[in-house]
Amino acid sequence: MKFTTDWLADYCRTGLPTETIAELLTKAGVKVEGVEERGGETVIELEITANRPDCLSLIGVAREVSVVTGKPMQEPGFKLETTRSFRSPDWMLDVQAPELCPRYVGRIVKGLKVGPSPAAMRKRLEAIGLRSINNVVDITNYVLYECGQPLHAFDLNKLSGKSILVRKGNPGEKLRAIDGKEYDVAGALVIADAEKAVAIAGVMGGKDTEVTEATTDILLESAAFDPVTVRRTSLKLGLASDSSYRFQRGVDPARVDWASRRAVFLMREHAGARPDTMHLDTNPESEPKRQLQFPVKSIGKILGRDVEDVQARKILEGLGFEIREEVDGVWRIAIPTWRADVTRDVDLVEEVARVYGYDRIPASPRVNIALARPHPADEAARAAKDALRASGHDEVLTLSFTGKFAAEAPFIAGEAVGVLGKTGKREEQMRTGLVPSLLEAVRMHESYGEKGADLFEIAKVYARDARGFQERTVLGIASSRGFLALKGSLENVLERLGVLTHTAFRPGERAHLAPGRTAVISHGAREIGSLGEISAALAASHDLRSRPCVAEIDFDVLVEAAKLKRHFADFPTLPSVQRDIAVVLDRAVAWADIESAVRASAQDDGLLESITFFDLYEGKGIPAGKKSVAFSLTLRASDRTLTSAEADAVVQAAVAALGASFQATLRQ
Repeated sequence: MKFTTDWLADYCRTGLPTETIAELLTKAGVKVEGVEERGGETVIELEITANRPDCLSLIGVAREVSVVTGKPMQEPGFKLETTRSFRSPDWMLDVQAPELCPRYVGRIVKGLKVGPSPAAMRKRLEAIGLRSINNVVDITNYVLYECGQPLHAFDLNKLSGKSILVRKGNPGEKLRAIDGKEYDVAGALVIADAEKAVAIAGVMGGKDTEVTEATTDILLESAAFDPVTVRRTSLKLGLASDSSYRFQRGVDPARVDWASRRAVFLMREHAGARPDTMHLDTNPESEPKRQLQFPVKSIGKILGRDVEDVQARKILEGLGFEIREEVDGVWRIAIPTWRADVTRDVDLVEEVARVYGYDRIPASPRVNIALARPHPADEAARAAKDALRASGHDEVLTLSFTGKFAAEAPFIAGEAVGVLGKTGKREEQMRTGLVPSLLEAVRMHESYGEKGADLFEIAKVYARDARGFQERTVLGIASSRGFLALKGSLENVLERLGVLTHTAFRPGERAHLAPGRTAVISHGAREIGSLGEISAALAASHDLRSRPCVAEIDFDVLVEAAKLKRHFADFPTLPSVQRDIAVVLDRAVAWADIESAVRASAQDDGLLESITFFDLYEGKGIPAGKKSVAFSLTLRASDRTLTSAEADAVVQAAVAALGASFQATLRQ
């Protein structure tokens, strides 16, 4: 929000230096971003938070200045008498979406002489960065900055059918806006005449009905539009304006007609306008002001310092709050229409505090700190990241938006979630998997001359299905060191999370991974991810010189199953016994199934400490369609030294289990 000190003085003349006003406003929570000289004018720029749209106007700022300086404030005085009607003899107003446009005021103004604006008005507008157009358009901008209510002037003679409709855009409907660009306004709230849309409600007017030097008669619009609707339309079309900026934050409903009358008054003064005595208004009855019960003693309880009732009353009334009743120390306060952000009594305490001065409120030397218990997801993520860093991987943070590679390697099933208000091709939709993002990071490493990259990320992926919007947290890993190295890194993560023994890797297929070099990862009976070398097509689409291996796994499942508490035991004092076994079985049998069967066979006696694969052989001496798998069993008892007979019994049970499950035979 920008304004000149000369302009501000029309509403609150303080006689104070600009630096003093800037300091007082900032202390009261209306931050001054900067002060500069432009065109002989001193310009102040404010940073206005989204909850204070009242300060996006000179009157709102003057109210704040009046309160912090103690100087009186006055609003512009003018007189314009008109009669309200829902329809005039010549024009009809039809608001077909009243929930999106609670009030619409239209005034017919004739006999205009369009030309340059008065020098003083033009100087003020240009000082704050606005280009002077003509006296009619400049007056609408002037009133916008004066009271915060956007206005729009239509050339009356360019409107068809003697009617104004506030409706939603029809399918395929287009509108060429004042900026010269054509927009698809289907589904958006528009202002239309009897034939077509002539403005995008709350955002921008149409080119075909704009005011020109040939304009003599106008329809002046002043309205209140639903903030959410204006925001969505602005984002969807990628179109913003001073009007949409204010409508998105909410305008003062009590200023809608005031702003219209103020603009017509100025047009009569500076453009020779002849306003009709009748105007169109859909909702002239103002709603009753909201009221709050305010215990005055709560000021001292909350701030830690008492503020005198007289001073608190002066602050609140200066800000526009009306104290209507006082009973037993409780004030009944009417909230001004421009302060929609004040909804609780504590908000009133804040209003008193910021004007009274935060620097006058004592600071408490003691701060109570309550330690929050670590969240399981955070603990699991920390453990996984530590394991991956120890394996030589670096963490990356990539965007949740994607564009060019949107359809590649989806991890989560369903329809992709689009992005409203996208400003580039990289922001078309939310990502459905981490692989494309990781490959782009690998490509960037290669572009800087690096031979490869070992990267990981824990992030969310998104989709939409019959159940609604879905999101999952996924662990994604990319490695240039090959399939087995990546599998080892992932096993380190699973071991650190305490879920390795319940997780299996089996041959599988994925469209984005190379056939025969892909493993499907499952936890118990649930499939949770995949691991493999990327396909040649995927490498080409990302312009990679290498074909890294990638893994994706549902991290939410790992968090649910994680056992992060480590149990420590003394070093074993009794010797272990190792037995090597080689069995012949079908080629299709996965190592994970072999390991599971062996562990199950030794579960009762509790002597099996570990099982380790060490050899795979196919060829001479092995029947076609078969393979030889060799592995070692490490056996140990906690209370005695094992005998050969006990070790042999474990081996025999393992071989018997493999024979029963897979028709395996002991290799001689």
